[in-house]
Amino acid sequence: MVLRHQRLMKYIDSKNYQVSQGKAAVELVSGASAGIQTATELNKGTTYNLEFVLADVNDSCVGDFIVRAQAGSTPMNFTMQTNGTGLAQSFLMTFKGDSALTNISFVSLTTS
Repeated sequence: MVLRHQRLMKYIDSKNYQVSQGKAAVELVSGASAGIQTATELNKGTTYNLEFVLADVNDSCVGDFIVRAQAGSTPMNFTMQTNGTGLAQSFLMTFKGDSALTNISFVSLTTS
């Protein structure tokens, strides 16, 4: 698996940061366009569910956190209202594999 990223993002672990689920996470730094992309082998035409968690890192940032998730040719925007107190919210996206190698990406659309 190859991960590509653009601009401001951080790999954070649960030993040093608040991680909403699991042992590590990728932080898309709000206030600037940031994103991460990977490609994975899927069956063309098969329906998949992609579940992910959006969370703030308990850093007092308040407002709407908007993320565009795209799996293959299916883009969706997700919004979480954050109050900067460590809120986490799960999301689900259903998509079909476009080809044997399908791109999956997350981009922060929050720029202020």
